Amino acid sequence: PMTGARVEAVGGDFPEDGAEGFTGPDGVVEFGNLSEGRYAVAADAVVGATRIFGRSAATVVRDAIGSVTVSLQPTASIRGRY
Repeated sequence: PMTGARVEAVGGDFPEDGAEGFTGPDGVVEFGNLSEGRYAVAADAVVGATRIFGRSAATVVRDAIGSVTVSLQPTASIRGRY
């Protein structure tokens, strides 16, 4: 589990709903009172000099509790000089 990762959920249906928060020691963040629909869920964190990032999709159903797992992977920038 990743402590302190920033997690953002952005709704793809109308109304465009969303939430943002940070994971706790158990690697979990909870969002409440979201509208029904599909969401893009993204998480990122910095570990040492490396930024790790992940994305997943989730569907929120009325009066239900759902979960989604986002796997974080290293990202990189490439620069070249010719």
